[in-house]
Amino acid sequence: MEEGTLIRWLKKEGEEVTENEPIAEIETDKAAMEIPSFVTGTISRLLFEEGAVVPVGQPIAGVLEPGETEAIEAPTASTTDAGPAEEASPATDQAVEASQAEQPPGVLAHVTNPETVQETPPQPPKEETRAPSAAPGAPIAPPSPEEAAPAAGNGDRVLASPLAKKIAADAGVDLRALQGTGPNGRIVEADVKEYLQRTPEGAPRTAQPAPPTTQPATPPAPQPAPQPMASQHLAAPRDERKLSTMRKTIARRLLESKQSIPHFYVTTEIDMGAAQEFHAQLKAAQVEGRAKSSIVDMIVKACALALVKYPDVNAQFTGEAIRYPANVNIGYAITVEGGLMVPVIRECERKTLHQIAGDRRALVEKTQAGKLTPPEYEGGTFTISNMGTFDVESFIAIVNPPQSAILAVGSILDQVVAVDGQMEIRPRMKVTLSADHRVVDGVLAAQFLQELKRLLQNPISLVE
Repeated sequence: MEEGTLIRWLKKEGEEVTENEPIAEIETDKAAMEIPSFVTGTISRLLFEEGAVVPVGQPIAGVLEPGETEAIEAPTASTTDAGPAEEASPATDQAVEASQAEQPPGVLAHVTNPETVQETPPQPPKEETRAPSAAPGAPIAPPSPEEAAPAAGNGDRVLASPLAKKIAADAGVDLRALQGTGPNGRIVEADVKEYLQRTPEGAPRTAQPAPPTTQPATPPAPQPAPQPMASQHLAAPRDERKLSTMRKTIARRLLESKQSIPHFYVTTEIDMGAAQEFHAQLKAAQVEGRAKSSIVDMIVKACALALVKYPDVNAQFTGEAIRYPANVNIGYAITVEGGLMVPVIRECERKTLHQIAGDRRALVEKTQAGKLTPPEYEGGTFTISNMGTFDVESFIAIVNPPQSAILAVGSILDQVVAVDGQMEIRPRMKVTLSADHRVVDGVLAAQFLQELKRLLQNPISLVE
C-alpha cells in the first residue's frame, strides 16, 4: 500500500485527544480503518481535507502535548470546517495557494507571513480591496480564478486539489465552471485537463463581467450548439472509469499474477448428494448457540484436509525456494461494492465445521461493513472463490500471489448421470483448480482434486 484516502475526521481542531483514541478514518486498499493518535494533547491542525489521497507516512494532523503553549492555528485551506479561515484576506488565500503550487499534490505548506509571497502570483490592484465576505450570488463580476480557487468554507469554497488549482490558474480557468469528479465533488487534475480539451481555442476560460444570468457558473463565451450535450455525454464514462483505491490494487495484483505466474487449470465434477444429506442432518441436530455450518463450510474443511495431505498445493514460491506455511489459512473471496475482498479463515485444518462456520460468518459481516483489519485479510495460503450462488456452472480463477493455487466453485446442479448402469438425476458440482506450475505439477493438482472429491462424497470424514 502506497497511499490511502482520508474518509472523514473524527476530531476537530481545538479538541482534546488521548493516546490511541481514533482521530480519522482512512480508506486502505481493502477497507476503512480508524487511525489513532500517537499522543495525548490538543488538535492544533488538520493538514488534509476529507476525501484527500494521502501518501503512506505523510503527517495528517498536528497535536499539542500537555504543557505546550503554542497557540492553536486557524484552519488552513486544507480544512473544510467553517471558521477563521473564511475571514482571511485575499492576499492570505493567495499566499497559501502559491505555496501549495510549489509542492506535490496533497501536501500543504503553512505560510506564517503571507506578505513575503504576496507578489506570487501577481494580483490585480482592483481585487486587493475586494471584501472576502461579499455575497457569492451578488450581481457583480465573478472573482478571478486566483480568488475563486482558494476560497473555502461551508458552501463558499471551490473544493479542488492544489494541483488542479495550479493548472487552472496557469490556464486562466474559473474553477466554478467545472464539475468535480473527486471525493465529495472535489475538482482534480483530470477535471481541469478535460475542460481545457473541450474548450474552444481562444474562448474565455474565466468568468467575464456580464449582466446577471440564471447560470453564473457557466462561462459566457459562445459555444458550439452540440457542445453542452457532448460535455454531458463525456461525464458519465469518465466517472465510470475512475478507479477506487481497491480497484487499483485489484488491477495491479491480478496483472502481476497473470504476467508472472504460469497458470494451468484442472476441472473435476463432484456428486454432492451425500454432502447435501449430511448438511441436512447437521441442521436438524443444530445446538443452540453454535454457528450453523453450510455446504460452503464443508468445502472449506475438505480443502483444508486435502491441503494437509498435499502440502505443495498450500506452498508458496519465493523465487529461490518453495516455502511451506505451518498452517492452512484459507481465504474466502467476498464481493463488496466496487471490488472483491478475501478475508482469511486461519488454521482450518484444526477447526471443526462449526468453528469454521462461525469464523467465516463473522468475517463476512465485517467485510460487508467495511471493517476488516489487515490481520484478517493477510496471510492466506489458499483461496476459494465460490460463484455457485450466481448460477455459474464453472469458471476459472486467477491465483492470488504468493499463493500457489485457488479453487473456483460452481453451482450444484441436477444432472442426468449413469449410476451402476442406470440413469439417475444427481446433484453435481464442478470445481476448477488454478495452479502455479512452478510449484504444482499437473498430476499433483489432479491428486488434490481427487482427495477433495473423496472427502465431499464421504462427508462423515470431515468430522473425524
